[in-house]
Amino acid sequence: MASLAAEYNVRRSTISELLSRRGSPIRARRVIVPTEVDEAVRLYSNGQSLVGIAERLGVNAGTIRKQLKRRGVVRRPPSQSNDEDLER
Repeated sequence: MASLAAEYNVRRSTISELLSRRGSPIRARRVIVPTEVDEAVRLYSNGQSLVGIAERLGVNAGTIRKQLKRRGVVRRPPSQSNDEDLER
């Protein structure tokens, strides 16, 4: 799915959503590995948004949010990031 997204210059989630609408059994679920979580922590600490990190790593922004929380990373207020939609 990531290669399709890259080929058509769209997000992987867009490809997944289109397939889902058409009833495709293909589901884009990918496990994030510890080294990727390390990278997410580093990027977030450097000011990158959850959405930006998720796109870079090819996972859902909610996955990044969960992994940062598990690592004890303190979330920035919405005014300091582009993650207002992910505040839960």
